[in-house]
Amino acid sequence: MLPRSTPTLSKRMHITTCKMGRIDNGKGSQRALIETVRDRSSKAVLEEKLREAFPKWEECTFKWLSPIEDDGYKEYTGKRFWEMIYSSAGKTPLTEISGFWPLKGCHWDGVVEVLQKGRRVGIILIEAKAHSSELRSTISARSETSIRIILDTLRKVKSELRVSEERDWTGQYYQSANRIAHVLHLNSRDILKPITYALANLYFLNDKFAGEKCNEHFESEKEWTPFIKKEYDYLGITPEDHPLLKNHIKNIFIDAPEY
Repeated sequence: MLPRSTPTLSKRMHITTCKMGRIDNGKGSQRALIETVRDRSSKAVLEEKLREAFPKWEECTFKWLSPIEDDGYKEYTGKRFWEMIYSSAGKTPLTEISGFWPLKGCHWDGVVEVLQKGRRVGIILIEAKAHSSELRSTISARSETSIRIILDTLRKVKSELRVSEERDWTGQYYQSANRIAHVLHLNSRDILKPITYALANLYFLNDKFAGEKCNEHFESEKEWTPFIKKEYDYLGITPEDHPLLKNHIKNIFIDAPEY
């Protein structure tokens, strides 16, 4: 049975750029991530934390595919995202994602290509958050076909993770649920091996915009923890108890840059 309503996701902050690469507007996690990647020292700190989270890539090179100035800080989404994923396998996304997810797909805050001696060995998908309301979202698909595909995939993922089918993965924390589904899918595809796919949930600390506009000002990992736990409890998962989640999905906490 299809849900009666599918509320749209919160509108993303609009960002425009000029020829010199100056960001004219946009605040919160999207802006904080862009400024982190733009600033050499902040970027170095983030990359060090990524290496600590995924030690198998400690000696590898990180190439940021998004958000970058040369690409207008565009997020990877839809066909463009899947083409980037399957290009290394010489496959077309239309065929490969059939039955898994609608082609329009998700918006990814950031994408990092992991290189070893110039060869792709991994992809790190970045999801950034600056305040707790960004954790919450609901399914935004409208067509019955897309909704059926998504619900079927989420049922399979819940079964694999031994999560009760009664858990609602399309309400409140839908984004987290679909990110988990994507990481499991990408790492299960034989044609994508030996490339490893990981998700870094990036939680910003001391973000002034979140403090001023959202009445939240997280200063430590400890202050984020109850909100993250509430999310996991709602979804019925404990990442530490499942090897794939434990090894491929990590939470990273970092100070927001000045902007």
